[in-house]
Amino acid sequence: MLEVAESELTGESLPVSKGTAPVGEADMPLGDRTDMVYMNTSVTRGTGRVRGHRDRDGEPRVGHISGMLQAQPTVKTPLTRQLGRLSKQLLLVAVVSR
Repeated sequence: MLEVAESELTGESLPVSKGTAPVGEADMPLGDRTDMVYMNTSVTRGTGRVRGHRDRDGEPRVGHISGMLQAQPTVKTPLTRQLGRLSKQLLLVAVVSR
């Protein structure tokens, strides 16, 4: 049995068990594929043998994941918005108090 920590990709805190059985569906999300180990993830238990894989267009899977992440719109969180307002207020106070 092979277990891999994929928290860098999926955010899951527990390692994921991997196996050799191919995933049944071709359109299954990358994070749900238990027959694949991704670059920059850490093996936490067991041993295994892996081989490199590229998509049909020749792009590595990690490149595909990176592209999906970059395609997401940038969203400001409430904390980010509050910090922006606080920064403006501090700048205004600093300029007025000179």
